[in-house]
Amino acid sequence: MTHMSIIGTGHMGQGLADLVGKGDNTVLLTGDDADAKALLAGVVMAAGLRAVDEGGLKRARELEALCFLQLILAAGDKTSWTGGFTLAQ
Repeated sequence: MTHMSIIGTGHMGQGLADLVGKGDNTVLLTGDDADAKALLAGVVMAAGLRAVDEGGLKRARELEALCFLQLILAAGDKTSWTGGFTLAQ
């Protein structure tokens, strides 16, 4: 069975659509299927976002914690519900 984790909050689809071409937002990918991650990375990059492979599905736990942080920040009006994160290069 193929597993992949995609983490998002709020109206993520609309948020992603609004952000296309407006910066270096990063979508972190985890999964145990290299072909599926490559396909998803292509979709993410076609939307004008940066895709970063964070490894196997076992890494999803850390990404879920990042998602929880996003929820806490948005619930406290510290950021938008459609906000996101990026990795500094």
